Amino acid sequence: MKSDFLTVTQSKRGAITSFKLNDDKSNMNWVIDPGYLESLGYDDLDKLFGEFNITVNGQKHRSIDQIPEVTGDETHSTVTFKAAGLTLKQNFELEKDAFKWDFSIQNETQEDATIENLGLWISLA
Repeated sequence: MKSDFLTVTQSKRGAITSFKLNDDKSNMNWVIDPGYLESLGYDDLDKLFGEFNITVNGQKHRSIDQIPEVTGDETHSTVTFKAAGLTLKQNFELEKDAFKWDFSIQNETQEDATIENLGLWISLA
């Protein structure tokens, strides 16, 4: 995704892998780069910006173990996961000089769901 202010790159899974201010002469990437992790031998792709862990009704789920649906265009992106009867959706949007991000959860069943834990990675470098 790209605006006049910011360029954001996502992995095929929708995780944010590059977050750069367009006017930054140093070309600083403000999020953790998976290529850098790999070069150091770290297996931490589950901790990239936008990955999450959730415990629903006592059962643990990790986004890294799911195959999300990723859609979008030059300034918008939606990443949708399904787990335990829930739809977990992240919307990313570049608008002027802002990066907007929201995370929502919808219960797709008629049964109650108890979320005991939700950890959402916001990995800034």
